Amino acid sequence: MPNKNNLTRANNALKKLPTKKAIEQSKKDLLKYLSYEYGITFFNKFFVSKLGHIHEGVLQNLQVPITYTELHDMFKFFKHHLDEQLVRYKESGRQFSDAQGRLNYDLIIVLNKHPEYLTALEQEKIKATEREQPQQQSVVSLVDAPVQQQSEIDISTMLDDW
Repeated sequence: MPNKNNLTRANNALKKLPTKKAIEQSKKDLLKYLSYEYGITFFNKFFVSKLGHIHEGVLQNLQVPITYTELHDMFKFFKHHLDEQLVRYKESGRQFSDAQGRLNYDLIIVLNKHPEYLTALEQEKIKATEREQPQQQSVVSLVDAPVQQQSEIDISTMLDDW
């Protein structure tokens, strides 16, 4: 008979998985962003299929699946770098046949930079934690600081000294 704790953990893990509706919405958001940034109104089946393979983690040479949301964030995160790469590409005398060609090129760059993206996210989490810790420590130190009691002064002894 299955252990109740194991079933509870399994159910909690399932609850955390995104629903099909949420996955489709994140895919739509990604395509909307790419459509705006690259001026593409229609994505070919090859590109959409490639995005699906990336999401499922079955694309050749891809170590881990990358969600649509994460891919969307990566395109935003590397936007400046991608624009710099375009300038270098054009300076070398090459041209893309169309916006879809550039998008395919940028997708390869973004996928290759996935480890760098994960490292940057981890560093940001560490910085956020470090920013929170001093604030928490200062609050604790104020609360835990010993209260100095005023010593009672005998007025009569002071008058005697005069």
